[in-house]
Amino acid sequence: MFLLIVLAGLAGLFIVACEKGDTPVNTLTAEDIALAQDDAAADDIYTEIDASVLEKISELENSDYQVVTEKSGTDDFPCLIITVDYPDSTRFPKVITLDYGEGCTVIFHNDTITKKGKIIITITEKCFVVGSQHIVTFEDFYVNDVKVEGILTTTFNGINNAQLLEYDVQLEDGKLIFYDESTGTSREYTREADLLKEWYRDPVPVEDSIYLSGSMWGVNVAGDNYTCTITEKLTLAHCPDYRRRWVIVDGQIVCLKGDEERTIDYSDGGCDGTAEVIGDGERYRIRIREHHRYRNHTGGNGQ
Repeated sequence: MFLLIVLAGLAGLFIVACEKGDTPVNTLTAEDIALAQDDAAADDIYTEIDASVLEKISELENSDYQVVTEKSGTDDFPCLIITVDYPDSTRFPKVITLDYGEGCTVIFHNDTITKKGKIIITITEKCFVVGSQHIVTFEDFYVNDVKVEGILTTTFNGINNAQLLEYDVQLEDGKLIFYDESTGTSREYTREADLLKEWYRDPVPVEDSIYLSGSMWGVNVAGDNYTCTITEKLTLAHCPDYRRRWVIVDGQIVCLKGDEERTIDYSDGGCDGTAEVIGDGERYRIRIREHHRYRNHTGGNGQ
């Protein structure tokens, strides 16, 4: 009788344990994944703009701010028109305008990327003078259906101990306005950022690398406050299949929304345009797109 009681007790414990094991707690939901896709889209849009602007300024400085042709035929977006208010090497500040017109399109990872509107860059001094700044603003600028706003200020600190060019990057009043095709309405995602950027310049420019550390914060499309911290430096590189575009190929970001923690891991994606969302022991691969998730998110395949 004693043995039967013990066995019954153990069976009861086993049943309870199985029931607990079969009931996931705080697992990744479809909304968690969708919000993480928004975070990844914001990472991609702002980091790519910042890196490509820095590269463009460097190219212009090498030509004493002379635009070789009205249309930049060697640029990643061939219909881009570049203008400089003082096309010489002496007068500063200068205002450089990158005008994508009514739409300038390329294909990247079988994804159509269209930029339209203007990026306006004010530079205070030659780009490799310590303390020089370039301040980026936007005029009706879109990446696909996402309107981009904010003030992006980059300050050159000089060459650091690792022999890399070092910059402080501040994003103020950042905002992505996503168009939701399912409802015909727009949703806003805000972002502020305080970043440290390191630029490795290779003798072959397409082999350059950019490394980012720091944090970002704001309010997501659901109205929740979030804070994201780069826990493993983000690495940006030119990918072989489209070498003029900067892509995040490595690194990790941990995002907090209330008590919920989610990691966006770029380390296994490389140049394939994907990342993994990690939370509560689960991993889910997402494809990074510069669209709103309501237009492109299709559920289980992470596309």
